[in-house]
Amino acid sequence: MSIKRINMHKVIVYLLTGIFLLSLVVLSPTNIAKAEGVIKYVAVSGSGYTADYYCDGTDDQAEINQAIMDVSAVSSQANPGTVHLYPGTYYTLSEVYLKNYVILEGDSKTDTTIKNVSEVRNQWRFIIKQDAVSYATVRNLTVRGVFGESPYNQSYTDRSWLGISASSNSSNLTIDNVDIRNTMGDAIKGACPNLTVSNISIINTGHSGIWFVGGNGPITVANIYIEYTWNSGVRISRTNNITLDNIEIVDSWDWDVEMFQDGTTDWCYNISFNNLKTKLRNRTSNANSIAILSNFAITGGVFKYHDISFKNSVIDSLRGTNRGDYTPGYDNIPGAGIYVRNADNVTFDNVTVYDAKDDGIDFDNDLANGAPSTHTVKNSIISNSGGYGISKLNYSNITVNIDNNDFYQNTSGNLGGGASAGTGNINADPLFYSPSGDANGNNDFHLKSEYGRWNGTSWETDAVTSECIDAGDPNSEYSLEPAPNGGRINMGGYGNTAEASKSSGSTPTPGSTPTPTP
Repeated sequence: MSIKRINMHKVIVYLLTGIFLLSLVVLSPTNIAKAEGVIKYVAVSGSGYTADYYCDGTDDQAEINQAIMDVSAVSSQANPGTVHLYPGTYYTLSEVYLKNYVILEGDSKTDTTIKNVSEVRNQWRFIIKQDAVSYATVRNLTVRGVFGESPYNQSYTDRSWLGISASSNSSNLTIDNVDIRNTMGDAIKGACPNLTVSNISIINTGHSGIWFVGGNGPITVANIYIEYTWNSGVRISRTNNITLDNIEIVDSWDWDVEMFQDGTTDWCYNISFNNLKTKLRNRTSNANSIAILSNFAITGGVFKYHDISFKNSVIDSLRGTNRGDYTPGYDNIPGAGIYVRNADNVTFDNVTVYDAKDDGIDFDNDLANGAPSTHTVKNSIISNSGGYGISKLNYSNITVNIDNNDFYQNTSGNLGGGASAGTGNINADPLFYSPSGDANGNNDFHLKSEYGRWNGTSWETDAVTSECIDAGDPNSEYSLEPAPNGGRINMGGYGNTAEASKSSGSTPTPGSTPTPTP
């Protein structure tokens, strides 16, 4: 019995010793860091912050990259690590390389800046590069180049330095709450799976604001402001499955939104824009506001550009002011506010198109195989176009369903090129509150109403009420409109939103149907 007791005592001692030794391993600093997500701090030398790495204002990417590599080595998908940049400006001459499972963050985008000051030109490089990276994030900082800044004198043709990459061989990347300015190339470029881009401001780029290229999504984009690009605001090629919400684009040199052929196997489909706002304020432009530009024949009976939608959007072409020197035919493209070529199932729902140089919306199909296509325009307002409201080009194989829209003061007529009206269309002054804008270039396309119009901060009333209120498709959803809403959706960019102008509560009788003009 005593032997058994001794053996049992030994077992207990061995067991407790093993537990103790195991706890030393599990609770080691390295493993605690893994469990909690390691954080490494980077600061500007002399800033007063206590940090793991200090930058002296020259080649600061060296310290930042070292911090990123150290954090990535002890991080995982379940426990991502963080490299935190304290307030200050970090001057780089080469790329910052993001790695797997790393969050690169600043204190805020107003306090923390990564500024690339390299003079290298005509070599494609990114200020922050993500290549074959998974589960990484850039947030809460400013990324800045020197395009347009003295004494660098860089031209928009020197497209060597872009902002942030999201290459298609990466996945699960997030870019959030970032300000990107003065990049010689695109501010954001790439199209990796599970890419999230949100709360971004982009100002002054030598090419596009965002160029989604070479990916299959899904990609989620929300709350983006883009101003003064030398190419397109948003450019999409060889990329599918993108959802974009609350996008404002101001003063693009070329297209505000461009989908175009880029390679011999180009596809663009399942792309939706919601709450897109475009306008020209302080510059001229030689392009359409929105252009869907495919030159491809169908494959297997399917268009390569298809299932593309724009909803609750305001397209302000400002033909009468900033586009006064526009010459129709730029790049052999008609001067419409919106131009759709060789695509199928493109939908414009609750869209306002104002003051296009030529037609409001053109649908074109110039493919030699004559493949038919079908599109939809509904609950929209098209007014003050220099040509037709809607027109078909090479129209024999195009069907456009045109229902419950308002056409007003389109110079050549409401419908051209064989386009024909469906039901519920009206010809009435939409009574926009301020389509020509104020001294600051702020245009307001909310509909006037005696019962309530949103002015950006509160509700106010007008002496008149627009006929476009409660005049949309009776089968369209209207529940997001504030009461009284008449039980029917409004036409225009704010229909079925919280900013929809209010009605008397009773549904008005729709007006006349526009007559096609040959």
